[in-house]
Amino acid sequence: MQEEYRRRSEEAFERDYEKYYSGGGGGSSYSTASSSTYNEDEKEMLHEIYRMASKKFHPDACGDDGSKMKFLTKLKEQWEL
Repeated sequence: MQEEYRRRSEEAFERDYEKYYSGGGGGSSYSTASSSTYNEDEKEMLHEIYRMASKKFHPDACGDDGSKMKFLTKLKEQWEL
């Protein structure tokens, strides 16, 4: 039951991200920014978030096909880390 909830939550997160931040929907200023608007403290926090998520979603840790890591890498690029 818990595994099903986790899987569905991850799928919903990825679907919502694609919809709102990749030009497929709501139109966010984050996806079109030409330079980072984050200060150094925020970048440090985002980097920490990225590291924590990459440990959890690395293909060797979660056993998926690498799609979650690709998604995280895309976020890292958008965050300009």
